[in-house]
Amino acid sequence: MASCFESISNEVIVKILHCCRYKEVLRFAVTCKRHNNVVANSASLRLQIELEASNLEMISGSHRGGAGYVKILEELQSYQKAWLNLKLKEPTFQAIRGDILKWEHREAYCAASYSTNSYSSSNADSIQVGHLDSLDPPKSVTMPSDFEDFTVDPGQDLVALLRISSRARKLLEIKLCSIATGLAHPLALDNLLIEVDFELPSARVSAFTLDIMGDRLAIKISHPAIHRYEMIVWNWKLGKLLLRTGSSIGVGDFVFLDNLNFVVLSIKPDQGYLRLITLLIYSLYSYPSDTTPSGAYARASQSDCAQPILELDFPRVEGHTQVLYDYLFESDPSPGRAIHIPSVGIVQRTVPTLGISMTLRPIGVRANPMFLRIFIDTRHLSHFLSDRPKINNTVNVPWDKWGPEASRWFWCDDDVTHGMRWTSGSRFVSVRRNSEAALDDLSVFDFDPQSTARHAEKSGVHSGIRSYMEMIRSIVLEGKGLSMARKISDFWGSDLPLLMETIDDSMPTVIKESFEYPVESRLPYRFITRPRFVPKHMDWLIDGSHIIAIDDKSEKMLVYKLQI
Repeated sequence: MASCFESISNEVIVKILHCCRYKEVLRFAVTCKRHNNVVANSASLRLQIELEASNLEMISGSHRGGAGYVKILEELQSYQKAWLNLKLKEPTFQAIRGDILKWEHREAYCAASYSTNSYSSSNADSIQVGHLDSLDPPKSVTMPSDFEDFTVDPGQDLVALLRISSRARKLLEIKLCSIATGLAHPLALDNLLIEVDFELPSARVSAFTLDIMGDRLAIKISHPAIHRYEMIVWNWKLGKLLLRTGSSIGVGDFVFLDNLNFVVLSIKPDQGYLRLITLLIYSLYSYPSDTTPSGAYARASQSDCAQPILELDFPRVEGHTQVLYDYLFESDPSPGRAIHIPSVGIVQRTVPTLGISMTLRPIGVRANPMFLRIFIDTRHLSHFLSDRPKINNTVNVPWDKWGPEASRWFWCDDDVTHGMRWTSGSRFVSVRRNSEAALDDLSVFDFDPQSTARHAEKSGVHSGIRSYMEMIRSIVLEGKGLSMARKISDFWGSDLPLLMETIDDSMPTVIKESFEYPVESRLPYRFITRPRFVPKHMDWLIDGSHIIAIDDKSEKMLVYKLQI
């Protein structure tokens, strides 16, 4: 290869390499000393490698202060190192209302809904939005009507408000407003009315989920008690239906995988109990219906259900066990949502990790529920999307063809707290209650296999000790990895200031209970823990470069920010 580039200047080589993927750039760099120097001395190429390896890209026009490639690269590397070492600034307190009905944290903004009507306890009529790094008090805005659920997109000054219509309990009203003014959003074609085929109960029983990705608004409408749901993806700027799944018998939830694909976690009944678990991937650009409505009104049943392009099977739950419907399917932020470092905004091109929280309970006997946490690396799924035949039929992939390498399963102990937004990118925040101390243990897990491999050398200093590694293997094998930090401290007989360990794919986890056969998972991960580090709070969440603690009815929240 060297002879092909002998007559080409370094500047031209750099321009050529900017058209290549980062792995091709790295392969080019090892072909000879000159090529190595070309890559090593180009800040723009090194930034490209760092961004692409981390599944990130810069937001066009978001540069602040005229920052160049060198400064942006330094800040991005500082951001990554701060997570690797869990370097956090001193926490700050932010004032919040004590009568909040629902929280959302998006793009370093905290949004909360509340009611100004003392006679209404279920519906909100106002929202409060504030930036986590701002010293200014959050701004409150009264909306044009009351609502039961909402979601915000601060980057587009957009809030979507949802409520059951007063005209019919099968009809939902969705209003698209400006966060700043509370008035109709100037880019929204119209507000939206959605009619479903089942009556919705009170807001406390029904379950709604809203999410926004660019010009797409996704809505889940469900009645958990009767196992019915609808999911709709709508172009809110054009007023056009893009996708419909439902009315399925079962329960389900969704995330946007990327600009092209929409993922649904489906749990269907078997002999009357929720047992059949599947991941369904839909294309957002191949909706086949000839009855796709446009305008302000959509009756869901009048549009065809989309057919998934991929169906990824899970292991079958055994006959005397059921899945309860208080599960979670999480991934945050949605593709295109900003993560800010000092000089530039960055976004994830695709969701790197899917997080599933699931409760299992034996049928017909009094027994404690069992809590599962499952993490799925989406890059393991990408080749199924790229390699599938170009046909309209659904491609089914059995668990053993995708699951063991793409996932890691954990049993979750009662003394471990996981926040309502417990994943951000590939990271997961976990707080272990410490009854013997005033402070709890803070852990961050990273399920990005590329990051895990790159930083494996920063693992625990005791990895060569046989008895220690046998203990680690046993903990991982039994699915107890979320509680590993405390057991490491107990092993050494003291609270170390910082604990870290890397678990690679040579250490499997095997879940032996509740499924028809043992479930093996091998997704690599890394964790870092600061024992006895954070005060006791009810709920924890992670949002970009922030870790946040919240208590019910409290008028303040605790915010930790990465030290970049």
